[in-house]
Amino acid sequence: MVEELTGFILAGVSPIFFGLSKILTRKGILTTNLTSGVFVTILPSVPILLGFALVTGEFSRPLAFTPWTLLMGFLGGFFNHNLGRQLIYGSIKTIGAARTSQVATIQVPLSSLLAVLLLSEDLSVIVAAGTGIVFLGVLLIAFSAPSGTTRRNVGDLAFLKGLGLGLGGSVAWSLAWITSRAAVVGIGSALLAALIGYLFSVVLQSILVVVKGKFAEISKISRRDLSYLLASGFTTSLGYMLYYSSLGFLPVVLVAPLSNLSPVVATIGSYALIQKIERVNGLVIIATILVVLGSYIVVAF
Repeated sequence: MVEELTGFILAGVSPIFFGLSKILTRKGILTTNLTSGVFVTILPSVPILLGFALVTGEFSRPLAFTPWTLLMGFLGGFFNHNLGRQLIYGSIKTIGAARTSQVATIQVPLSSLLAVLLLSEDLSVIVAAGTGIVFLGVLLIAFSAPSGTTRRNVGDLAFLKGLGLGLGGSVAWSLAWITSRAAVVGIGSALLAALIGYLFSVVLQSILVVVKGKFAEISKISRRDLSYLLASGFTTSLGYMLYYSSLGFLPVVLVAPLSNLSPVVATIGSYALIQKIERVNGLVIIATILVVLGSYIVVAF
């Protein structure tokens, strides 16, 4: 009973940090180059997850590092942190944290669909219905553009671009889920698979920063924006730590629905904390309810 309660608490708190990280990203990315912003946010995660793995004795477990599992871990990191964050942050920068959070939730049913296509898994009627509900929520987001989405009004074309970036990021995160899942199964540890992905992502993003000539721009990021971006990376890492910890007490079928509540946190947080740079209207609230309900159906059934 105590173990189950602990698992529920850990799983229930993790989406708070995931949602908060998007709000912090919104605050820090507005005047920051995307490539540099991604680099800053993924940097704190490596020492945090490495320390967590050492404290929890993750390296003492029977592990299997093969070229295939490492490749899957690398690809998971690329799709999640390099490509995925680049697109999602671009979306957050354009249409805001609340709307991007709803669009990004499409990765949940999309991951299920990819599992059906690539891993020959079954697609039930209930999961298909949940997928439809999530898509309906995302469709509402497409019609939710208000005036004042950013400090200046966003035109229709820019808003559509922001939606497109969010959808592209969702596809990348879905591919990250497929490849990371293969890495977890092969290695035998979700935490270490995530750590491998982060290590590869930091190296790759460092190369991109140097090649694109953005390294000097990092030193020019204002102290306030840098603090927001570092805090975003820190809260994301805390979210992952709580998520992985909850799996030690509860099965994933119970943890996943709770972890998918981050869009609610992003919507409430955007309304309460950053109204000056992001407007949350009724359509966003309805979309939040739909995508959370739909994603719950997908992962629970």
